[in-house]
Parts: sequence; structure tokens; C-alpha cells
Amino acid sequence: MITQPAGPAPLPFEAESVDVLRLRYQAAVAPLVNLSDIVEGLRVRPSAERQHVFDCPDGMRLIVSREIDGDGNIGVHMSASLSAHGDAYERLKLKKDAGGDAVKEFLAKAVGRWGLLSGPMVSVAVDGTWNPCRNRLLLRLLQP
Repeated sequence: MITQPAGPAPLPFEAESVDVLRLRYQAAVAPLVNLSDIVEGLRVRPSAERQHVFDCPDGMRLIVSREIDGDGNIGVHMSASLSAHGDAYERLKLKKDAGGDAVKEFLAKAVGRWGLLSGPMVSVAVDGTWNPCRNRLLLRLLQP
């Protein structure tokens, strides 16, 4: 696993309609991001470039890029997080407080949102890791 250095502060949250976000999606996955370049300081992380950041009206933020790792594996990488002031955050907090599985629901919502932006999906292998300290979900979506 490649460890990425800390980057600049997150971009400000700027919600756009799903239609506008969908129009921007292809520009996010067009370049191939080499993770080694990030580690070596030759490139900034996708989260620092607006073309990769998708802020939704309900407070969900997706960061999407097409990446190649040190083993030559190529996939679409998605990070999903929630603004503490958004509707999605409040709904998941209520579900968790009621004893529900908020993490599983968030995973389903994040993958569903990715599907809305990317268009019709082929079968997708999802490798998801939840980071409770950062209230964030990291996904590697491999499209065959």
C-alpha cells in the first residue's frame, strides 16, 4: 500500500446540482493519476483539484479519480465524506442513534451517488474502508 503525504487544506464545499456534477464526471476520470507521483511530491492529490471534487446539495462530497498504483492496477478511486451541516449527515446520525447500521447505509449511498454521476454501471468490485476518525469512506471501484 502506498502512503500518501498530507496535502493542502480541503477545498471549500461548493454544492452543485447532480446534473452539473454528471457533466463534469468524465473530466475527473480522464487523466490517469499515478500514485507514485503523489508520494514523490511530483503531483498534488486529486482532492486538491476541483475537477475531482463533487459536492452534492445534501452535503455529500465525492472525490473521484482514475488511478494506477505501484503494482500497475488501474481503477477508479472514490473518497466519500459528509458535511456536518448537510441533510445526509443528519439522516445517518439519526439512523445511528436509533441503533441502525449507518456505515452500511453510507456505503450504499456513496456507491449509488457514484452511479448517478458515472452513468450506467458495469459490474463493480468494491473494496471499501471506513475511517471513523475522519468520517470518511474510501472505495476502489474496479470496472472489468
